Amino acid sequence: MIGELIELLTDRLNDPTVGVNALLTAMVAEFGWTAGDVPVYQQILGETADLSAALGQLPQVPEGHDAADYFPALLVGNSDASTFEPAAKAGPIRDGEVELMLRDADRAANPAAGTKAALRRCRAICRVIERWTQGTEAAREQDGIYVINVESLSVVPAWQAVGDALCTAGVRVRFKVRDNAP
Repeated sequence: MIGELIELLTDRLNDPTVGVNALLTAMVAEFGWTAGDVPVYQQILGETADLSAALGQLPQVPEGHDAADYFPALLVGNSDASTFEPAAKAGPIRDGEVELMLRDADRAANPAAGTKAALRRCRAICRVIERWTQGTEAAREQDGIYVINVESLSVVPAWQAVGDALCTAGVRVRFKVRDNAP
């Protein structure tokens, strides 16, 4: 149930027309932001498909490569706060709540500007999630796992590491899900 939700959400965030980068581009125009002030994600990685994300680590920049080709990055993973309800009656349907943590990471020369950009990206993430869960049911189902709704959605305060000016922020989201798989 958790893996399918991570894959569904990662796919939605990566979508070129309704995903977070497409929305960020629209928000820059809508709010009159300077495009360079809110860089789009270079990578959106779910823990079911990427080792770094599964280990809760930032993507590694290979030697000789530019960090700008890898950051900002978004890591989508389980927050270890998921609960599952026992079936109310005999049958294959189970409901549960799955909490995911989406971690934004960027290497910014100016930590204050990096924090501002991270919080704006988190705002776009929240908009994508809200629109997704209000859209078609087919877009919220995979392998018998169906996203019913969002129970809670919050931006986690940003913080910076002093050494390499790594700015990070996050979005914590709790979904109500239904397992229809046999």
